[in-house]
Amino acid sequence: MSSLSPDISKRDARAVVHSRKAIPVAKPAQKIRPPSSPRPFRTEVSSSYRRGYEQAKAGNVSMLKFFLERILPRDRLIQIELPPMEHASDAAGLLGAIIDATGRGQITPNEAAALGHVVETRARIMNDAEINLRLDDLEKRQREVQDLLEQWSKKEW
Repeated sequence: MSSLSPDISKRDARAVVHSRKAIPVAKPAQKIRPPSSPRPFRTEVSSSYRRGYEQAKAGNVSMLKFFLERILPRDRLIQIELPPMEHASDAAGLLGAIIDATGRGQITPNEAAALGHVVETRARIMNDAEINLRLDDLEKRQREVQDLLEQWSKKEW
């Protein structure tokens, strides 16, 4: 007979004794679905899709809009004349041309914002590349001056 009080079961006693360890509880075996059987979620989705498709064919405007939003491209091809961008400083002229195209109604404000982002990114990349070239040139000149100073210090007077 155990020395447990009547209101504490053996399982509770193990939990008290092993309070720092989680005692794993056995779970009932799960049913395994055969690979050939359809998944419930996929069948529900496909039946919902079919119902929506039938409603769109029958003239339901909201269903038709739902399907067309997913089929048609969201963006359109735009063609505007932009000046070339050879240096990062050319970004101002490019942004001015984008603003003019927006004012003339050739592109929407959202398209102008997207183009502006592209111009800004390209200008930043070009600026970084120009700075890296200038830094490489300065480091090369510094090495040349350092070599000349070393040669001059070794020279006997």
